[in-house]
Amino acid sequence: MKNLSLKLDDAIYQETELVLKEIKTSRNRYINEALQELKMTAI
Repeated sequence: MKNLSLKLDDAIYQETELVLKEIKTSRNRYINEALQELKMTAI
């Protein structure tokens, strides 16, 4: 596993935090799953 540093716009960060509270998952898992979905749609 690799480390990654992101700079997010405040609005995106705040919206993500709200989503994470609703779905009760970690930020790391959420971002990994989102990137996996993006990868699958790019194929």
